[in-house]
Amino acid sequence: MPYTVRHVLLNVLAVLLLAAPASAAVFYLLHGTSGGADDWTEQGDASKTTAGKPMIVVMPDMALNDDGGGWCTNWYNGGAYGPPKWETFHIAQVVPWVDANLPTLSTREGRAIAGLSQGGFCSTSYAARHPDLFATTISYSGAPDIAWDADVRVGSTAVINATEVGLDGVPPNSMFGDRATQEPNYAAHDPATLADPNLRDTRILLFTGNGQPGPLDPPPPALPNADAMSIEMLVWRDTHEFHDRLDDVGIPHFFDDYGPGTHTWPYWARDLRATMGPLMDAFAHPPARPARVTYTSAEDAYGVYDWRVTMHRTAREFSTLKGVGADRRLRLDVPLGRPTPTRPRRPRPRSRAKVFETTATITRVRGRKRA
Repeated sequence: MPYTVRHVLLNVLAVLLLAAPASAAVFYLLHGTSGGADDWTEQGDASKTTAGKPMIVVMPDMALNDDGGGWCTNWYNGGAYGPPKWETFHIAQVVPWVDANLPTLSTREGRAIAGLSQGGFCSTSYAARHPDLFATTISYSGAPDIAWDADVRVGSTAVINATEVGLDGVPPNSMFGDRATQEPNYAAHDPATLADPNLRDTRILLFTGNGQPGPLDPPPPALPNADAMSIEMLVWRDTHEFHDRLDDVGIPHFFDDYGPGTHTWPYWARDLRATMGPLMDAFAHPPARPARVTYTSAEDAYGVYDWRVTMHRTAREFSTLKGVGADRRLRLDVPLGRPTPTRPRRPRPRSRAKVFETTATITRVRGRKRA
């Protein structure tokens, strides 16, 4: 089904503005598959849970007409790319609009992002791809690993393809492409792949149940929700893989495997309530901007803090901007199986650093910071 221009919703808990300070922090809260911008207020008790907190809550659509959703990416579409362009909508349009029209802090330290299920992938993916925008990321029964672990790839591919074909009515592999040829695109959006180094200076909170009926499920003789059980079992495994990945690279994080619990709203509403204390602490004592920036990406062009990099290459691959600090000394790594070149001199704006067959334009945006 071809995509045409459609309306999307942006739900803002504006009542909070009455209690918010002159410049408030912003909490971006994402729904899940086949959901909409009103889900958290209608089913997750978000209005009551966040009432009186010194922040603005923004709940954008990440699906069209409550379809399966777009996994928060600019779709591959057989190489033609978007629309839909969900990442462009959320990152380049919603965030700037909120900062321009509401009394926000307009800083990384004043932004947190959370989501449930597919939205939990989105919240961790956006934080990993844009660590200069969000200081805190939270996943409720999410899927923060779609590429790092080999045993996760099969399941995540099946879920994404099922979303495309069964819920969005589009061909399989529309979002990220065919893994046989586009695996770098999956990895480029994968929180587990990007975690080291991109999430090292981010506060991370993870919540998951194990899929068994728990205290918030209907008691017998009501029949258990088989779909909610099986989905939560899948995201339990996925969240554990991400937790293990963070442990392996030494990234501190909060991890709550609360045992019995299914993929249903009562658990996410409880998770949201449990989040409020840590979230308020994160806004009051946010992770500091790193003194030296190290960032990895597989995009042809990317930006982090006040640096911009444009790759000039024939094949897509990861590059890592390493050690950018006040002295502007840097190293740009491209893993081609050969020694990594080092540029100890200060890069001039629009300077071109040759990295074997690949060149990169590295630009410092003077006098303007992204966050």
